[in-house]
Amino acid sequence: SSEIVLEVAAKVDAESRALHVEKHSDATERAKQSKAQSVKSTDFGIAKTVSNHVGPITNVAHTSRGEQAVVVGFDRLAHLWGLDAKIQRQVFKGHQNTIWTVAVSPDDRTVITGGEDKTLRAWEAATGRETWQFTAQGIFSCVRFSSDGKFVIATNWDGKVRVWKHPEMQLQKEMLFGFPTLDVALLPDNTSFVVGTDSGKILQCEIRSGRTLRSFNGHTTRVHSVAVLDGDRFVSASHDSTLRMWDVRAASTKMIYRGHTDAVHEVRLVPDSELFVSCSVDGTVRLWNTNSEKELARSAIGVDIRGISVAPDGRSLLTAGADGALRRLQLIGQQQ
Repeated sequence: SSEIVLEVAAKVDAESRALHVEKHSDATERAKQSKAQSVKSTDFGIAKTVSNHVGPITNVAHTSRGEQAVVVGFDRLAHLWGLDAKIQRQVFKGHQNTIWTVAVSPDDRTVITGGEDKTLRAWEAATGRETWQFTAQGIFSCVRFSSDGKFVIATNWDGKVRVWKHPEMQLQKEMLFGFPTLDVALLPDNTSFVVGTDSGKILQCEIRSGRTLRSFNGHTTRVHSVAVLDGDRFVSASHDSTLRMWDVRAASTKMIYRGHTDAVHEVRLVPDSELFVSCSVDGTVRLWNTNSEKELARSAIGVDIRGISVAPDGRSLLTAGADGALRRLQLIGQQQ
């Protein structure tokens, strides 16, 4: 197998090796002490150098070609960045509180954001103009486009999953669950989805009928993130510090991935591979393979990493840090 190297755009203290288990409020300090393995550090830090992106950033999404990305966070703004030139291309203004989630349409024309102000908003990417807004009873935790761009699906702390027709943004379906819904991922045929919930359960639901097809039980607390590998498997990330790979048809756990020492915020797939990456409150980004429960590599960034986005070509990823920095990690010599 080829060597796996993670080139990390971060300032990592090489002498900080000891990992201490402390209370959640000390997560940033604990993350600075986590051990870095297979790491080469270089500077990137787009968000750190921009004065109008103040405070932690919470999520990031690449455009379809991977040359740009939209970054959101506590400053209530969404920023469109040209990654290679490190130039801010557009700013989307309108949210009244922290933005938690962002998605870019497959044709790159539309950006959708949602957050603490209980609104989901659509923006024209080229101009920054707000084109649509929906207000719910709770905080929007996740928004996704279908792979064909024909609909938008979102989760919310009000316990609902909603589906809109795109680009008209007409509400097509509203499904109520008995607990907050935190993240959603569509299966390849776009007829059903898996949703992570605050209860620790993951549910597979059919979009047309709204009925629950399967329930996946195993995580001991809230499921922050889900990512579908194919029609038969998906991966989940939980506040219980583990990731799991699931068999869809059997509704059972295939593998459990241990290594993170605190809540795992997000899991994302590396395209055209059997690899996936995760980020955590523990300040690390970790690389995994579906064929083994063993961690392949890690990057100790040193701050709570709240969101990640893998570039469409699978060669790099972006991380959203609680310190306000956007970092790029290069995935080189990927092992299949």
